[in-house]
Amino acid sequence: MEYTLVSQINPTRHNWTIKVRVARMWKLSSTSKWKGVTAMEFVLVDEEGVGITACIGHKDLNRFVGSLVEGSSYMIKKFQVSRQARKYGPVPNPQTIYFTPWTVVEEIPTEMATQLPLYVFNFVDFEELTHRRGSGHGLVDVIGQLAVIHPVLRSSGLNGVCVWRVVELRDLSDHLLQITLWGEHATSFEDQVLIETIDKDEPVVMVFAGVQVKQYLGATTCASGDGTKWYMNIDLPEVNAFRVSLQGRGSEVVFLPGDDDADAGVVDEAGANGKTVAELLALDPHDSNAVCFTCSAVVREIDISNGWWYKGCNTCKRGLKATFDGFECTNCDEAKPVVVPSYKLSVIIEDTIGCVKIFLFGGVAKQVVWWTAAELVEESPSNQILLPAPHRGLIGRKYVFQVVISEQTFRTG
Repeated sequence: MEYTLVSQINPTRHNWTIKVRVARMWKLSSTSKWKGVTAMEFVLVDEEGVGITACIGHKDLNRFVGSLVEGSSYMIKKFQVSRQARKYGPVPNPQTIYFTPWTVVEEIPTEMATQLPLYVFNFVDFEELTHRRGSGHGLVDVIGQLAVIHPVLRSSGLNGVCVWRVVELRDLSDHLLQITLWGEHATSFEDQVLIETIDKDEPVVMVFAGVQVKQYLGATTCASGDGTKWYMNIDLPEVNAFRVSLQGRGSEVVFLPGDDDADAGVVDEAGANGKTVAELLALDPHDSNAVCFTCSAVVREIDISNGWWYKGCNTCKRGLKATFDGFECTNCDEAKPVVVPSYKLSVIIEDTIGCVKIFLFGGVAKQVVWWTAAELVEESPSNQILLPAPHRGLIGRKYVFQVVISEQTFRTG
């Protein structure tokens, strides 16, 4: 059967036929809990090693969902080709294939697909990741030695429980890269590593495909998304060469302990020292300074008259003082500190008998917003006053707040 190479297809026709392997596939969902799949996407690769993204929309899912298997090869006919730009494309190809109700998928026997690569990656060196951040170049693939596995963390947010963990890769220059895995990626990672490394004394060389470049506390990091996949010690020229270069460097993977043991002794503080809003406002700050109180209340408003973030010091997280040539930190004497956007959410909460203003800083704000301030500032760097959508979602939500009296009370009354 005649077919066209991926590099030669374009939007001018709708009757192309391509011979490809499904290198990766994943589901897209409009919710954080993977309920209600809205689409499926694939990375296809042809005999030249050229990759392209393919998408099956929601209305065609039932028709094709059982017809394609990751790792298998197919003749695919009658589809649309689009040049529509994708901000987070998994491969650098500017085109995307879209299945239609008339698309035909025919599986190719294994013996006829030997020329099709199993994988397609576009590796980016750790040192180049900083230049990729915010550049619109899409998702990246990285390769490195697995060095550290952090414990799974959980917090409550607007859409339920948020689950994540951090893993660290080391490159051949001994640079470490932190990769944050979210949701199911976080919970399944450790088991897969244990299965791969049991009774083996060799380094774990990992490929993370389709990760997004981020910034956290001034450092360049990566984060998983819907299309992220990882591979351990696969038979690939780049992986084999990396493993050879690791000889004599050690193979240990460090598993950092979690807080499960400590959690057993934690007392539920939701009702401890509880106060209504009126009772909080009636407190004498001189008698109650540094005392923790809890208050069940609803977020009524977020005051952005003085902005929702500040320029913080990467070392001590305090606010920075502007100078003629940049900023300085008067708290830790950093002459040229790394500037990190940090939360200062001024939130007005209310119960049935009153309202009061509280401030949410740093990690406390991140627990309910799910985004770091740095990530939101990166999305809209010029708007310190405009409230981002994740913050607007807080309004109307009810929480039990644990609060202390602010030092600002003594200055403002």
